[in-house]
Amino acid sequence: MAAGRCADRADPRRHRPADRHVAGAHSRCRARRSRPRRRNGTLFEATPTQVALPLSELAEKIRARCRLPVYWDNGAYCAAAFEAHRPLTSHRCLFYISLDFGIGGGLVTKSAIFRGAFNQASNIGALIPETGPRPNLSDLARHLGCPLDELSEDFLSALFQEGDARLIDWIDDRGERLSKPLATVVQLFNADAIVVGGFFPRAILERLCARIDLGALDVAGRRPLTRPTLTATRLSGPAGLAEAAALLPIAAELLGQHSPRTNTRRPR
Repeated sequence: MAAGRCADRADPRRHRPADRHVAGAHSRCRARRSRPRRRNGTLFEATPTQVALPLSELAEKIRARCRLPVYWDNGAYCAAAFEAHRPLTSHRCLFYISLDFGIGGGLVTKSAIFRGAFNQASNIGALIPETGPRPNLSDLARHLGCPLDELSEDFLSALFQEGDARLIDWIDDRGERLSKPLATVVQLFNADAIVVGGFFPRAILERLCARIDLGALDVAGRRPLTRPTLTATRLSGPAGLAEAAALLPIAAELLGQHSPRTNTRRPR
């Protein structure tokens, strides 16, 4: 049983994840988790907000101490740009959805990140409310009855290979719940590729993709839109995010694609 596997872990602190991730300047921060209530009065976990974090000040302090330029951006934006610029790819419009401790998204069109008017575009997580089931690590931890710290990539891979019934049920259900949000991406952006990534093993992401119906919003009698390819990323967990973030200096210095919030001033 999944609960038994969780209880048998000898040292749950070995794979303790950071609460939040900022690509480029990666740091561990222990934000206090809020405990809001549903309408029926029960508590649920909400992802810690980044709204109060002084990210620009942090970037400036790192730049001053290291005497090097600092490049940073939204993690999902970084991963989307990385996927769109892979060798031998020619995507005209790519959407990336990140399933980690929360849910994030990034859209790249004509080789540039689409940011919207206020650098807040592609917030697909809002289409999957935190008050209900969501395809992320926090939701899976509750489903399995495990501490969040237990859900390392190795642990999840082993559980999946064993065919754990509760994990398989969770993957299939959450994949189906992603159908309408990603079908909305198809309708709004007419993307030619959707990539699913985050902090789950690739085998789990591939099964989740197999349960997604990109035609969920098609209307009978009307010509459906051309559907994009739907694949699981090969970027793996925090290491994959760091790999994607390595593109930030190239995008800024060679392609002229600076994040509106990026501090790239060189030390004097």
